Amino acid sequence: MPGKEDLLTLSKRMMALMRPLADALPDRGSVGSSRDLEARENVKGYPLLIRAYEGGKPTGREIVLQTRREQSLAASEFEVPADFRRQDPLKGLES
Repeated sequence: MPGKEDLLTLSKRMMALMRPLADALPDRGSVGSSRDLEARENVKGYPLLIRAYEGGKPTGREIVLQTRREQSLAASEFEVPADFRRQDPLKGLES
């Protein structure tokens, strides 16, 4: 799929941005935890199935890719909304 390398690079950059937040929160093995990010960093390509675990046991929650499509998107889809405000996700977490 054209552009997939860009999407994978962006995904890895987003995970790197989430790392400090994940490291600051208690690790319960859930989505967004340090262990979850480590697992996602090792994915090569696009996951077709994501299975949730808690405490090393499956929770029964799954995300399954059911369809995929290629389409062009308007540049306006990538514009920052006029009311966007940058926020520090770690603000207030310091002890």
